Amino acid sequence: MRFLLLASLFVLHGRPGACFVCPTPGLRRPLARFAAQEDTAPSLDEIRDTLDAGQSKALERAEKARPGPLEGLRIAVTERTKGKRVTDDDKGELDSLISKAKDPLRILKDLFDRVTVDGPNKKETLEYATYPPHPQYPDRSLEKMPKMVSGRPPSNPYMWSGDKFQLLIRRLLQVVGALPGYFVRKLLRGRLRAFYNRWIGLPQPKFVIKHWEDDREVARQALAGLNPLQIERVKSKKRVRSVALNLAKKFRAKIELLLPKGDLYILDYKELVPFASPNLPPGDPIQRFFYPAVALLAPDANGELEVIGIQLERDDNAKVYTPEDPEHLWTYAKMCVANADGCVHEWLSHLGKTHLTVEPHIVAVHNTLMKDRHVLYDFLKPFLHDTLLLNWAARQTLVAYTPDDAVGSTAVADTLSSVGCANALAMIQNWWETYDFMTSGFDDDLRRRGFNPDGDALAGYLYLEDGAKIYKLLGDYATSFVNAVYESDENLQQDSIVQDWAAETSSPSRAAVHGFPSSITSREQLSKILQILMWTASGLHAAVNFPQYDFYSYVPNHPFELRESVGQVSSVESIFDKALSPQGNVFTVFQITVLLTLPSANTLLASKDLPGEYAEVSKEFRTKALELQKEMNKLNKKRTVNYPYLLPKNVPYSIDI
Repeated sequence: MRFLLLASLFVLHGRPGACFVCPTPGLRRPLARFAAQEDTAPSLDEIRDTLDAGQSKALERAEKARPGPLEGLRIAVTERTKGKRVTDDDKGELDSLISKAKDPLRILKDLFDRVTVDGPNKKETLEYATYPPHPQYPDRSLEKMPKMVSGRPPSNPYMWSGDKFQLLIRRLLQVVGALPGYFVRKLLRGRLRAFYNRWIGLPQPKFVIKHWEDDREVARQALAGLNPLQIERVKSKKRVRSVALNLAKKFRAKIELLLPKGDLYILDYKELVPFASPNLPPGDPIQRFFYPAVALLAPDANGELEVIGIQLERDDNAKVYTPEDPEHLWTYAKMCVANADGCVHEWLSHLGKTHLTVEPHIVAVHNTLMKDRHVLYDFLKPFLHDTLLLNWAARQTLVAYTPDDAVGSTAVADTLSSVGCANALAMIQNWWETYDFMTSGFDDDLRRRGFNPDGDALAGYLYLEDGAKIYKLLGDYATSFVNAVYESDENLQQDSIVQDWAAETSSPSRAAVHGFPSSITSREQLSKILQILMWTASGLHAAVNFPQYDFYSYVPNHPFELRESVGQVSSVESIFDKALSPQGNVFTVFQITVLLTLPSANTLLASKDLPGEYAEVSKEFRTKALELQKEMNKLNKKRTVNYPYLLPKNVPYSIDI
């Protein structure tokens, strides 16, 4: 407790101009780069100038009296807020928030203790494992999920560095630093904005807070927000009729008008169709609702994309919601779409399509290329850094469960997310069964959804615009490297270690990556394999991970959970009072989004040279990445809203957070 108090006061009063989160200048004020405006770190006097007399006295007394840790933090935070004395209920709320602030620190310490014991030697062959059934649905097999490493990863070479643990702890303490002044901000801003504190690098996402209710903002976020993998261009009437018949009937005329122009778009959360709502995890009495929503998007009179209609359910009697509905119904329908997007984004687009997809590749590389110290391992190593242990940690926290324990879940997927842990894993499995590695790249995914990856007519699809540049950068790097290593396709075909890697990755009894070739026959094929693997670990993960603070931290914009059905909502006030998360969960979401957007020190601009004769290839890549950074900086200056997530300086090589 004393440690938490001291840490909190340090966070509040940190050295003028100093960034306690990151030890290197290149990572100063990591969250401020996502804000609409840049703030400079205040001096201690500037901080004091922002406080009223009551708050200043409270801080002075906390510093001089040095009371017990919890009471000291209470004094600093709660004694007076603009003349209103804080109640016992408020103090109880603070106790709860302090406890929640400590939880991630306990978890991190527990993980550290568990991974620092002796483990397998890095030269030993790693084995694969499958996921056991979840106790909520014990008869539902999860054996067709992406393979995971058996047991915990070996400490060497997969243990995080001491610097990494230090950065994670500092990041968590940054959130503890949001508690001083909490009740002042709650009184002035409301409970959902009370944790933001720009002085310590936790700024409000002002554009999102201002525009989250706008119909055009729903569309903008589908193109440049959390989950840019869901939007699809509608190419036929059947595409809408087959999933949302009543929506198709309601907008028949508009569909016929816009289809020939290619100006009609759909958000179809079909991934949620197999699962029952409300979800009730084992031992949890709280109902959490979600809908397999379908939304139609079309240009407004000014040519800007907006949401025009929503169908939440898939049955024949499903209601269609439009802007003509009462405000509370239209607002909540859009929230239900955002909640569906969050369920699919966090557990499929993020966890499934990046973290868990890369894991069997890492094990296969370990067992073949790494053991033989092949030069291809030197090339891939930065793109596989830290991921194996991170995934193992996620299985102890985000999607934690034991097959024989049906007495209450502690998994984040159950306590915070509408869809729940069991359904989240089944959703990943359903997708993985359709997965094909060789057609999973950036370009093929966009073509499947009706877009031209080489340049599309749809304005504002910033993920497409910037992603295409990163994907080409990685593809050129792969091609240059492969051509430097192999003089011909025949040389590659005779490389037994690479062929062993292909066999291990594709084998149903080993990594079982669908669509991965069992042998690699040409340099072009190998270059494509490397490009897809690099993109999945770097660009794709950056695009779906780093927007989380901007779009999740303000809960109404993208609610993780909904505690009321659409039929229970009677007013806008009831949405905020009853349907959205309680304050403890709001704080936990805030913590998670801060932690998961920890910037990386190993970005595309920070690459190390490849060994020996291949050093020039990596130097050329670094030069091109820097040129691309300058080009994209100019593009961002012309945009209404900044899109920093795919700048080379912000894209890590690997899934390292």
